[in-house]
Amino acid sequence: MMDLSLISQKRKDLIIYAILLVITSIIILSIYKSGYLFGSKTDWSSQHVVFPDYLRQKFYATGNIFPDFSMNNGGGQNIYSLSYYGLYSPIILISYLLPMIPMVYYITASSIIIIMLSVCLCYYWLRSQNINYIVAFIATICFLCAGPLIFHAHRHIMFMYYMPFLLLGLIGVDRYINNKRISLLIFSIFLCIMTSYFFSVGCILGILVYYCYRYMNNNENAKIKNLLLSLGPIFLGIVIAVMMSAILWLPTLFIILNGRDATNVQMISIFSLLVPDLTFKTLFHNPYSLGLTTISLIALVATILSRKRNERILSITLFSFLIFPIVLYILNGTLYLREKALIPLLPLYILIIALFLTKIIKLINNLKLNRNQKRFLISTIFLLIMTEAILTCLSSNRLDELVSKKEYELIYDPDKITLIKDILEQDDTFYRMNDLTDINRTSNVVYDMGYYQTSIYSSTFNSNYYNFYFDKLHNPINTRNYLILDAANNILFQNFMGVKYIIAKEKPAAGYQQIKQKGDYILYENENVLPLGYATSNVISEEDYEKIGFPYDMEVFFNKVIVEKSVKTATNNVSNFKIDKIKFNIDGELIKNQQNMVITNKNDRYLIEAKRKASFEIPLDFNINENIFILSFIVSNEKNEDNLDTSITINGVKNKLSNKLSSYPNKNNKFVFVISSNEKTEQLKLEFSRGTYEIYDLEAYIAPSSQLEIAIIKMDSFIVDKKSFIDNQIVGDINVKEDGYFATTLPYDKGFKIIVDGKNQVYERVNTAFVGFPIDKGQHHIVIEYTAPYKLVGIIISSIGFIIFAGIWLRSKNYKKDREEIRVIEHN
Repeated sequence: MMDLSLISQKRKDLIIYAILLVITSIIILSIYKSGYLFGSKTDWSSQHVVFPDYLRQKFYATGNIFPDFSMNNGGGQNIYSLSYYGLYSPIILISYLLPMIPMVYYITASSIIIIMLSVCLCYYWLRSQNINYIVAFIATICFLCAGPLIFHAHRHIMFMYYMPFLLLGLIGVDRYINNKRISLLIFSIFLCIMTSYFFSVGCILGILVYYCYRYMNNNENAKIKNLLLSLGPIFLGIVIAVMMSAILWLPTLFIILNGRDATNVQMISIFSLLVPDLTFKTLFHNPYSLGLTTISLIALVATILSRKRNERILSITLFSFLIFPIVLYILNGTLYLREKALIPLLPLYILIIALFLTKIIKLINNLKLNRNQKRFLISTIFLLIMTEAILTCLSSNRLDELVSKKEYELIYDPDKITLIKDILEQDDTFYRMNDLTDINRTSNVVYDMGYYQTSIYSSTFNSNYYNFYFDKLHNPINTRNYLILDAANNILFQNFMGVKYIIAKEKPAAGYQQIKQKGDYILYENENVLPLGYATSNVISEEDYEKIGFPYDMEVFFNKVIVEKSVKTATNNVSNFKIDKIKFNIDGELIKNQQNMVITNKNDRYLIEAKRKASFEIPLDFNINENIFILSFIVSNEKNEDNLDTSITINGVKNKLSNKLSSYPNKNNKFVFVISSNEKTEQLKLEFSRGTYEIYDLEAYIAPSSQLEIAIIKMDSFIVDKKSFIDNQIVGDINVKEDGYFATTLPYDKGFKIIVDGKNQVYERVNTAFVGFPIDKGQHHIVIEYTAPYKLVGIIISSIGFIIFAGIWLRSKNYKKDREEIRVIEHN
């Protein structure tokens, strides 16, 4: 190890800071690959860059730093559906001042800066506790190389963006204990919450645990009662920080409680939560856990045997967090058991390592060895610890597949953007547009503030819209992640949601005609789609609708409005929209061009044994251009390998069932395909993923595609006034031919305000997922506004919190000034 014994303490620390930054830079550079971005193909480019970019665009367009609604994503969503991705994050808000820097580079730069700041603050925090500089250096290297820090700087940035604020919070605890000044602690917790409300819970837990450790260190014989009484000001500080951040978490809490999908909540018994798990998967290597090396477990066990009560209790506490699943369950909001929730406790485990290494030095110094032997032994141990940490870090980070610059540039291809801009300038009506060129990566991309799409991929979402998307119009799930609502090429969904324009490289659904091409990108138009709002006298109750059954229930959306209350359906209210069942199988002579697979039929259960690029074709006796083809079947992956996803693609429409080991299983056991084409097509091409699996209960249906146009024409259209269209307000007019219902394709949510002809109108949920209300015959002027629920309450609580915080801060400043004056008087 480097001999710094002859250098002053301050200069030693400066040298260590420099060395830490150099090591950090070398590790990051070793991960970076030429021609690639410092960002993962998993979520980074599709969420963590795209959403901040959209929020910044929205601010530039509206000047509103506290928006309510996102009309551009998912058919129209509460803006707090995106709050996880930096709605009020101080790091993202800084980017608003830097419009000249593309968000992709801002996120990259800020992530690297966050790593470096965190490393320096970790070292500073450890040194402030009188830990030897070499020990603090090695412990900080363990912190730097822990699984989550660098890995999630290029994958899920919200897993680590809060880290410098957490470390400031721990420093704030020290400051409070030393001189009773609590303002830094309060402000740090506030910044943690604003940066990541999810991980802030773990941050607060870590701060409380650390305070107890420090209190017991200063009061060795203190009773538990005294400790609990001393926590009063800390709890008050936490409450003030929570109040200050209410503008974020209160409206977001509404979204979470109303958007949780109960079908995907992990069902766990209470008993299993209390049974210790000694696999230590929460501790080792995995970037989605604490991601530490073996030294951390050795340090924990050794420190449990410490003579100092505060160290012993700290180790026991942290050890129990690792082995009792109930801790993970609570920190994950009772949704599931995910090790990521413990990441905010990483600094405390690093502290344990530092305490252990301090004991190692003391133990070695007590050995009967000469000075050089002791230094050699200490250097060897520390070098091994550092080497293991760095190699583990490099190994785990290289497992992440980075996005190439070419791949990222394709998302924003100039030819594609030119087509979008051209149509936005030419067509001043309201419509939605979808990009089908790379549906998983572009599901959140907003190319222009006038670009409105049906897709969204967010951890929080409008549950009504989610259920409609998958369960009512049966869009395919083409990834193992059930949260992705992409721009599905489903004629029924596209027509219903008013998708007038499509950007594609391949054939879109029936009804879309090519109008323009630039490079590889083709712009298609379909003038016969539903408007944003429409009226009809044809109404059916939700109870009667639920009795219809698949797939006939899909036609209802094009000839009636479905309402929650009981209604009497008129006898002449009969739909001309028909869906007919047809015979369909995949046996024998029907199969053409079979490749790389074997199909075995036993009692109408088809066993698929497929190799890579397995496929076959089936001719049809009808034209898919003139007919919508609907096919469904059950998929069983019981015979498949545990780590293999099961996917089947038919004419470009893909369905996937996630593998048995998936962290977020999509549970897509019933594959539904709604297939049509804008060109004459009389055959199906089926492509199969590698593996062994069964399909059964095949059902096939056809419906003339021309029926959609006929059904849509019958509706009374709502004409949106684009000149009056603003951030969270839609204005327009409609001429209603008969008394009935006005329905929109705006996902139903609390927070809407409907004004019809100057009078407030009570609205309700119609068509199972959207905003609607009764309407009378005649000409009507309609205004639709949206205010995020609990936003105003959040602003009020935040304002009160800031006022209290300002008082505490001013009081601490005055207290410091008074102390200095007293010292001067005493000195004189």
